[in-house]
Amino acid sequence: MGIRLVPKPIKIGPLDGFSKSDIFEAKHTGEHLANIVGDLEGHSVIVLDGAWGTGKSVFVQQWAGLLRQRGHPVVYFDAFAHDHLDDAFFPLLGALLRVIDSGKSSFTRIRENLIEKATPLVRAIPGIVGDLTIRRITDGQLNAKDISDNVERLRTKMKDTTKGMIKECLDHVDKHIGSIGEFRAELEGAVSGMEDRDGKPPLVFIIDELDRCRPTYALSVLERMKHVFDADGVCFVLITHLTELARMVERAYGLKNADVYLHKFYHRRFDFEKLLNRGSEKLRLRYLNYLATSLGIGRDPGHLATRTIDNLTRIHSVSLRGQERIMVNQALFDTAIPARAGSPTHSTGFWSDIAPSLTVMRHVDPSLFRLASSRRLTFSKAMEFIQIKQWINIGPGGKKHIEQLWKLATIDGFEDASDDEKMAHEGAGGTDARQQRVAATCAVIDQLG
Repeated sequence: MGIRLVPKPIKIGPLDGFSKSDIFEAKHTGEHLANIVGDLEGHSVIVLDGAWGTGKSVFVQQWAGLLRQRGHPVVYFDAFAHDHLDDAFFPLLGALLRVIDSGKSSFTRIRENLIEKATPLVRAIPGIVGDLTIRRITDGQLNAKDISDNVERLRTKMKDTTKGMIKECLDHVDKHIGSIGEFRAELEGAVSGMEDRDGKPPLVFIIDELDRCRPTYALSVLERMKHVFDADGVCFVLITHLTELARMVERAYGLKNADVYLHKFYHRRFDFEKLLNRGSEKLRLRYLNYLATSLGIGRDPGHLATRTIDNLTRIHSVSLRGQERIMVNQALFDTAIPARAGSPTHSTGFWSDIAPSLTVMRHVDPSLFRLASSRRLTFSKAMEFIQIKQWINIGPGGKKHIEQLWKLATIDGFEDASDDEKMAHEGAGGTDARQQRVAATCAVIDQLG
């Protein structure tokens, strides 16, 4: 059986919602949020605010399916996928056109009208002209000829005089303001004219991965959303981490109160982790078990790595994305160093408890991992990290067993161990032998990334 460098992706169809895979048990939350959005009128912007790696993207893809089931037109825009561009206008427009295209004859007229109203913005918004590989960045919804033909009709010869240049600049400002208003009005008409919607619920425009973008592009998305696409009947939902966005604004604009600056872009914020009641141990453990199955960890019933990783990621509040990386590294380790006689990591206790602990340690506390790698890890520091008293699903005897393993595996612990403790673990060897085993394991973990 082959090994995966990433877990199997959770397959979510455009209309699945939470019906086929509700791994985060988020259906109730999704329905509650859908009810709120369904009652909105006018133009609105909502933020689902959560740290990187907390499962926002999986949730929002499931939630988008639920919205589609309820009759909402839904635009899903991955901002990070377009991060290499100068400006967000055309990618946003292309994503919108794909949803407006319902296969009805009226789409051709709507599309042409939107393109016509968008054309003056090509000259008005800096950076857009550099992005005229339009067919590629709008996934085939537009091409350069669509825009260039309209630009030529609008272009006038500028008089070669200072007076003429000033007049044209003033005209340009007036036309820019008017062009945005015309485009917005056309967008409102396109949204309100979309068919097959009982009660005309708002079009939901989801923007994901905003906090992973370059600062300049993330701000371009926000500015185009607010100043160009803020039409009645459109609800924007930003999936991001506001703390990280605030840092972007600070770097780009030098503002001290960047969070205040961001307030102008949205109307309501929802704390993603509180929304999903992310304190639930059941949710966290379900995802860990999903990763173990997906990555093939624990196929041997005697393999207890998942138990160790479960306790340590809970104690150290590791995010779901961090949990994922740790489990991938553990799967790679399992394949690289099989538990067999002669292996530098051989022994049941070492295999099931210490090696997985080192994998978590490398992710959570790299400086402590370096001490272990260089044979300088003390028993007290190891126990501060392990926190064995906080472990669950393991009895007093098991906790004592793990504590003894670490005592024998640390630089000072072996010397302080009693003869009975040393005898309890066959093959414990001396201090050098145990430290060599720890260092060898750290070297393998480092090599595997």
